[in-house]
Amino acid sequence: MNVREQLKDVPESERVEYLLHFIDYYMGFAVIPETATPGFTLAETVVLNMLTKHSGDMVRHSTIVAAIARVTGREDVDTPTKVFISKIRRKLREQGNPLKIRNIRNYGYMAVAI
Repeated sequence: MNVREQLKDVPESERVEYLLHFIDYYMGFAVIPETATPGFTLAETVVLNMLTKHSGDMVRHSTIVAAIARVTGREDVDTPTKVFISKIRRKLREQGNPLKIRNIRNYGYMAVAI
């Protein structure tokens, strides 16, 4: 099914967000590395790489969920984004990494180097 056909099923008020998600997901916003960063799962590594690659820019919740789904091969991501980000934050703190991940309420997250 192509994008135009998929858009027919999306409510008009949600089409812009859907298309942005589609572009992020299919344009390789979340590149999957061959190995995980030490101390992180592969999915956590992908999300962390996304955030750091675009440090200072907001990454939407839907993009993070799409990245996790892409890595795990599952469309129904079990872990809510905030729980997933919380685990990454904890691991960064434990490693003494100064990177901070800010929540942009109702939109997504942003990596900020301190």
